[in-house]
Amino acid sequence: MAENDQLFPDDVRAEGQKYLVDKEIPHEIQVFPGVPHGFAVIGEYDDPSIKEAQKAAFEQMLSWLKSH
Repeated sequence: MAENDQLFPDDVRAEGQKYLVDKEIPHEIQVFPGVPHGFAVIGEYDDPSIKEAQKAAFEQMLSWLKSH
């Protein structure tokens, strides 16, 4: 998730995470600083830090899927 995401703010993220915990739903949340909303699934970015965050988010997703 993007830090300071205006479309998915901290209070919404916290409420979603609380729901997942309360329902004992396996999940993993990582917040990436300095990236825009949707950075992990859309767009080609020139900024190397966003490209690195895209790669890290993709690897996190693969790892989570393989372990579940």
